[in-house]
Amino acid sequence: MANQPYMYMRGLSIVSLLCTPQGYPSSLPPPQQDIAFEFSAISKEEDSDGLCIGTSLSVPEWGHSSYQHSSESRMGTAEFITDEIITATEVEETYLPSPADDLLSLFYSALWVAAYNRDDNQPNVPIHLQILRQDLAGVKRGRVHAERTVVGYQILKASKYGDFLPKCQTFLKPWEAKIRRLAVDWEEMLEKDTGVKPLEEHFSSFYERGFLDYVELMDAVSAEQALQDAITTAPPPKLPAVTAYDGIRVSEWLAMMERRI
Repeated sequence: MANQPYMYMRGLSIVSLLCTPQGYPSSLPPPQQDIAFEFSAISKEEDSDGLCIGTSLSVPEWGHSSYQHSSESRMGTAEFITDEIITATEVEETYLPSPADDLLSLFYSALWVAAYNRDDNQPNVPIHLQILRQDLAGVKRGRVHAERTVVGYQILKASKYGDFLPKCQTFLKPWEAKIRRLAVDWEEMLEKDTGVKPLEEHFSSFYERGFLDYVELMDAVSAEQALQDAITTAPPPKLPAVTAYDGIRVSEWLAMMERRI
């Protein structure tokens, strides 16, 4: 990425963390150490592949007319690129990509995976899920609507959005909020920057913060889901058999049990 000085290697940290087992995470400096320990805890090193999105590779070739009439799948297509990068390319303005741009690309990719899960590709796809998929492919305004649907206040129902996407909402919603917060803090840092620290150091620091947010949230949501699954699959407690001949009326016993609950 020649148009991004000092930042052309920024994807390597994600690839190395996801693909390379960290034998000695304690030897890493923080927050890389925290990230490595998080992945060790949730066992991601052995069963996950690295993911690196090269957004700038195809942005100069993207345009509304060519995009709308093209059915080919392309690496780095506009669906996974932030609106800021797309707009800057369209108007030929210089734009400094931030860690939030890369993380949002990862978020949009996850959103597509959640919306196009193969288990929900049955003949009768719910109409709300069909509309959301169309919005995702619309880029810009359409994608904003799809994103708001998933991270907004409403709780997605399986009857409207399939079985998979609603389950992902508990992760996607807080993750998107953390990325947006990171973007705001990045802009504030640029405004206050006195030039004491090189820009690439700021970039690495924010990138590591954003990725640590990701793995910590993944760990927390996974633990919560495991707890919910355990509660759901647990057998119901066995209640003692009670009749009117036990010296207490059944109605009185039920009332007593309700008070205990």
